[in-house]
Amino acid sequence: MKNKKGIIALLSIVLLLVILFIIYKNRENMALQKPLQPKFEIPTTYAIGAWSNQNLYKIESFNVSVLESNLSEFNWESRISYTVKGKLRYRGYFKPFIKEVHICERLLGTKYDDTIEYFNLFLDSGDSNSSVQAEILITPIVDIKHNKNIKEGTFDFEFTNEHIIHSYKLWHNKIRFVCGPFVKNI
Repeated sequence: MKNKKGIIALLSIVLLLVILFIIYKNRENMALQKPLQPKFEIPTTYAIGAWSNQNLYKIESFNVSVLESNLSEFNWESRISYTVKGKLRYRGYFKPFIKEVHICERLLGTKYDDTIEYFNLFLDSGDSNSSVQAEILITPIVDIKHNKNIKEGTFDFEFTNEHIIHSYKLWHNKIRFVCGPFVKNI
């Protein structure tokens, strides 16, 4: 009986050492697991420009979903996907198309003050109903091509892009996404 207990204790210690060795060898992969690179159907820009054809589109739906979120002390990045559907209107011999997508990211003020309190970004209040901390504006940029075969009409467009977002706190992050008249919070 004592032999069985000794063998079980020895096997338990060996198993524990093997598990600790595996964790030690994979510690970098486990802690620094960054999200995959985002995929784009439409190129993304962060610069503003002279967008004279923005009145040619109407957004009919907008969806956002989190694809990958492995937040830890060493990884503050998540990968999201957004889909924009709508209609493009054309007149004359100029056909519009979605040239690129403009993304604007900004931190929002607290409910008590218009400025962000730096230290509050890293503290977790535990309040799941806390206000939104950041806002990401997504704007499709319309350009036109000359086309002699068309005169007037509308056609549908749809695209799905991915984007890397950065967390401002571990765990409870509230981010507002705005595209046209649509607002989504995640």
